[in-house]
Amino acid sequence: MTTDSRIGKNLMIMNYAMDSHSQVFSHQLEVVILLAKSYKSIVVLSNKVDKTIKIDGVTVIESRWDKQKPVRNIFRFLKLAIPILVRYKPEVIFSHMTDLQSAVLAPFTRLLRIPHYLWYAHAYPSRYLRIAYPFVSGIVTSTSGSCPLRGKRIHLIGQGVDARKFVPINRKSWSINRFINVGRFDPSKKIEEIIESIAPEAQNNNFFTLEIVGSPSSKKYQNYQNSIKTKYENIHKWLTFTEFTNRQDIPQVLKNKDCFVHAFQGSLDKTLIESTLCKLPVVTTNREYIKIFGSWSNNDLVTLRHEIEHLVKLSDDAINTELQRRFDKAYSSHSLDQWISNLLKILAKS
Repeated sequence: MTTDSRIGKNLMIMNYAMDSHSQVFSHQLEVVILLAKSYKSIVVLSNKVDKTIKIDGVTVIESRWDKQKPVRNIFRFLKLAIPILVRYKPEVIFSHMTDLQSAVLAPFTRLLRIPHYLWYAHAYPSRYLRIAYPFVSGIVTSTSGSCPLRGKRIHLIGQGVDARKFVPINRKSWSINRFINVGRFDPSKKIEEIIESIAPEAQNNNFFTLEIVGSPSSKKYQNYQNSIKTKYENIHKWLTFTEFTNRQDIPQVLKNKDCFVHAFQGSLDKTLIESTLCKLPVVTTNREYIKIFGSWSNNDLVTLRHEIEHLVKLSDDAINTELQRRFDKAYSSHSLDQWISNLLKILAKS
């Protein structure tokens, strides 16, 4: 792992979860483990903590942020965070998608002149992001379309997927029949649009299947999942729903499919890079992905149905040539090793 001149310094990290089983935030634990190789000591202030996790040189403090108690949250958070700033004296702070917590703490870090960088990879213009921005040293994000802000203090470093886990399938021939979507079972993922786009092809081919893998990110989306299942589960034999699988199992799940289908708009979704590194054909309407990797129909404005129709007509050689091109681009710009190296350079500037 690439290291830099800041080895031996103290780093403070704020994140949502130190939990390898988290559907949304398991990668935040991976980042802490890798950053620990480049810092003498790290203190992590995290909302959810798996207390069985032990990392050399890393102290983890659980904030137990409760969305139902905003005022209590702020006072409890500051009660934990301020002593870390005063006693631990971090040379730099990295906030991993914690825009709200950063908005609360950033005025204090600015007052104490502690460099503070916030990772924010979402197209949604969070009001907490805008509050934090004047006080932090910079915003770190994946691509230009993955952050609503613009300016010299916006740093683009790619998405950050572990290429040692998501390895190429390298098939010689393709029968595009087995489709899959992996991710949060939330309205923003447009699950119904995916199902409706697959349906015309599935009805004309007995080998077509679609597996939706994922669970709602919160209880408020449970009704959404239930309504989709109720509407489709019993009328489409080619459609299956699978609850969220452990992150470490996803590469094997992708290996047994022919195409990753996806309809989320906004930032560059990590699952798109994971599938691309596996050399699995990706069909998506995600504008950030299409801007970087292109589409099967060679159009900028696409529909899932149109993309699928073009993909299934391509020869094996044409598919593999395109998969290799996309893999090379994903590996060079979005691998986890490259992401950590880019992040360390930014933190080292402080």
